[in-house]
Amino acid sequence: PISHLTHRLHGVDVMEALHQVERQGQPVSQEACTLEGECYLMRVLPYAIGSSASSGMLITFTDTGALKQSRDALARHQELLLKTQAMARVGSWQLDLGTRRLEWSPEVHRIFGTDPETFSPAYETFLELVHPEDRETVEETYMRALRDGVPYEVVHRIVRPGGEVRIVQEKSVETRNDAGQATISMGMVLDVTDLVTVRDALRLSQTYLRRVIDALPAHVAILDQDGVIEYVNEAWRMFGRNNGLRLPADAVGTNYLQVCKEADPPCHEEALMAAQAVRAALDGCDEPTEIEYPCHEVGRQRWFMVRIQPFDTPKG
Repeated sequence: PISHLTHRLHGVDVMEALHQVERQGQPVSQEACTLEGECYLMRVLPYAIGSSASSGMLITFTDTGALKQSRDALARHQELLLKTQAMARVGSWQLDLGTRRLEWSPEVHRIFGTDPETFSPAYETFLELVHPEDRETVEETYMRALRDGVPYEVVHRIVRPGGEVRIVQEKSVETRNDAGQATISMGMVLDVTDLVTVRDALRLSQTYLRRVIDALPAHVAILDQDGVIEYVNEAWRMFGRNNGLRLPADAVGTNYLQVCKEADPPCHEEALMAAQAVRAALDGCDEPTEIEYPCHEVGRQRWFMVRIQPFDTPKG
C-alpha cells in the first residue's frame, strides 16, 4: 500500500497529489520532508503504455537535503546582511541599464523614507528624491562614471516624502560587456547626515576658536608633541611681517625647539631656556612656565614675557 511509502512524510498529501494527476493528467511536484528532517522533491507523473490514455502513475523522490541546507544558509546570510546594513545605515542597490530596473535593499528604503510595499524604485523616481539643488550634480557624476569608467562617488542631499532633508554618500561599480559598455550598476548608499552635522559643527567651533585667538593681543603659537608649530594667531603673524620673519607660512610647520637652538646672540641663552621649558612641558610638566626674553623690532628694543602652558589634546 502507498502508506508504506508515505507514513514517514509530513507536510504533503500524497493521495491528493495522485488524485490531482489522475484528474488533470499533468505532473505534480511538491517538497516533502520526513519526521527526521530529511527533505525530498516528490514528483508524481502519469504514464501510458501503447494507445492507452493513462496506464498508471510514477512517483519519484529526489533528495534535496543539501539544496535545502544551502537555501537555509543563504537565507541566514541574507538576514545577517540586512541586519548589518540597518546597524551601519548603509543600503545596497542594483540598476539594470538595459531594462532600467532598479532594486533597493530594505535599508535604502529606510534611508529614503519610502515604503517598499508601495514605492517602486526606478532611476527617474530616485532622481525625484534627490534635492533639486543637487540633482544635476548627481546625474552628471553618474553619467560620467558610465561613459568614462571613472568611479561613481558623490555626497548629496535627498528629500524624503515627508519633506525631511537627509545627506547620503553613494558609490557604485559597473559591470561592462565585451564592448566596454556598462550593463549593470551595483552600488551602496550611506546615511551620513549625523556625520556631516557633527563635522560642520566642529568646523564652526574651530573657526570660532581661531577668531577668538586671533583677537588676542598676545602672540600665540600652538606646538605639537615634537615642538612643531601647528598654529599661530594674527598678533604673531603681524609681528613676523613687521620684523622680516624669514620662515615660510608664518613659521607654521617649523620646529620651534630647533629655531631656539639656532638663535643668534644676544638672545641665544634666553632662547635655550625657552626651548628647555617647552621641552619640559612636552615631556609632561603640568606647571606653566614664564620666561622674560628680548625680541626687538627693527629700530626698536622690546622685551617679552613668554608663558608656556601645556594642555592635552584628543591624541594625548
